[in-house]
Amino acid sequence: MVKQQHIKGFTLLETLIVLLIITSSYFSFDFNKLTPVYQQYELIASMQYIQHQALYNSKTMIFDQRNVYSNDPIYFNARGNVNKSQTITLGIKQKEYQLVIYLGGGRIEIK
Repeated sequence: MVKQQHIKGFTLLETLIVLLIITSSYFSFDFNKLTPVYQQYELIASMQYIQHQALYNSKTMIFDQRNVYSNDPIYFNARGNVNKSQTITLGIKQKEYQLVIYLGGGRIEIK
């Protein structure tokens, strides 16, 4: 008489049920809510890139002002500092956010 070995693992039905749950939760999630957050961090990253370029090249760099409502241009000098501290308004997906740029180190914060 041959004994069957007890093999631990998932059956095909259990695996399909888990995949069904994962895919249904994936399609029910609204990714459009995350878009403004990514755009804010993309803007900060591009500003920090210009700041690093000013430091690396030892010359004044001007920030490209797409999506930014500001009367004064944003300059980063050869030390990476901004020309003046300012609060500017961002328009992302029909919402407005305030971007605060601090004088000195050129730190950036979104409120």
